[in-house]
Amino acid sequence: LFTISAPPSVTVTAPNGGESFIAGTTRLITWTSTSISNVKIEYSTNNGNSWSIIVASTSASSGSYSWLVPGTPSTQSLVRISDASNPAVSDISNSTFSILPPPSITVLSPNGGENLLAGTQFLITWNSITVTNVKIEYSINAGSSWITIIGSTSALAESYLWTVPNNATTLGLVRISDVSNASINDVSNATFTITLPPNITLQSPNGGETWQIGTSQNITWTSVNVSTVKLEYSTDNGTTWSLITDPVTASTGTYAWTIPNTTTIYARVRITDNSNPSVNDVSDAAFTIKQGSFIRVSSPNGGEILNVATIYDIIWQSSGVTNVRIRYSTNNGSSWKNI
Repeated sequence: LFTISAPPSVTVTAPNGGESFIAGTTRLITWTSTSISNVKIEYSTNNGNSWSIIVASTSASSGSYSWLVPGTPSTQSLVRISDASNPAVSDISNSTFSILPPPSITVLSPNGGENLLAGTQFLITWNSITVTNVKIEYSINAGSSWITIIGSTSALAESYLWTVPNNATTLGLVRISDVSNASINDVSNATFTITLPPNITLQSPNGGETWQIGTSQNITWTSVNVSTVKLEYSTDNGTTWSLITDPVTASTGTYAWTIPNTTTIYARVRITDNSNPSVNDVSDAAFTIKQGSFIRVSSPNGGEILNVATIYDIIWQSSGVTNVRIRYSTNNGSSWKNI
């Protein structure tokens, strides 16, 4: 009796072309073999021009080997498996496969020190490798908590136009992470600032008030990022304006205004940022300036000579008064008698 054996052979089944392996991960090399005890496994990153040993000898019958993919990115990778005792018996991947660098994300901007103006648009930029989609978040407390900007956007775009929120802070950060693996992320290297835009809000007079000529009334307002303001008033519903005072420190928030001698039902006040006239506010509606209640004696008003038992016209002007009492004094006002 004698035995007829099949000739030794080996066939690579994976990777056999077109695969993408990520550096640093473990992938399975597989094969089939006949009449071989042990195999040698090698790989190439230059389409077979040179080879590196993965394992010099491992059991052929196992048919597989766990390979820690090396950190050498390449699109021209091959695997070669040969009979450990006869290198002439071998097989190579049918076509090349890729070794990709490990996933990574790097925030480029904002990366620290920037001053972003709330309400404006800012371009968030990053670099990424082997990442499909990213999640973008921001923090206003140096990373203690995070607010989502967008849950998923293409990593390949490497930029996102962000409308800066109305959250003033000096502790801003941006974090960009892999949607499929949140542990792959990057955060701004240092904090940035979000500044609120200049703003003024007139509180009083804001419409409907009635202020009397000659009285002192408080103009009040709130402001953000404004240094000094100019105050004006109009008596014709804003067609023309007259200066009240300029400048006033914005942070005071109040100014005592002596109401001018102009009656109107169409009064308004305007407050303006001195450094940026487009930042201003005007009374929402008109208010009234009117003459206060008064009585003014016209005659006798001093220096006249009145004869006893003659008729003399006492003359006065008044406003806001219905009835008057008339008295006279003969001792310079020490005492009075009714007329």
